[in-house]
Amino acid sequence: MDKIGFMKKDMYNLECSVNEKLRNHDVELVTEYFMAEQKKNEAFYFRIEGDGDNRFSRCFWADATSRRAYGFYGDVVVFDTTFNTNRYDLTFAPMLGVNNHGQTIVLACAFLSKETTE
Repeated sequence: MDKIGFMKKDMYNLECSVNEKLRNHDVELVTEYFMAEQKKNEAFYFRIEGDGDNRFSRCFWADATSRRAYGFYGDVVVFDTTFNTNRYDLTFAPMLGVNNHGQTIVLACAFLSKETTE
């Protein structure tokens, strides 16, 4: 440890600095990431809605594998919003199915600010 050249406090300070720079750019950063994923594979689908303050109100995404799986195993879909909210006060809502081997598979995912019908 004495040969590393920095201490735990230095790492903590760096992390705080990076987090401060990224704060309030969440929608922008995730949109850029999803657009890059879509560029790699045009079957990647996403939709993001913000609240006007550069924060998420809703975010939905499904990659190519999940979308293909939905075509095969989408007869029964579980939309589970029982997950706790995260530090952004968003509920994680995976859409799950079951494949022909009885295994749970992810069909899509979402973050929701409100658990309303919309």
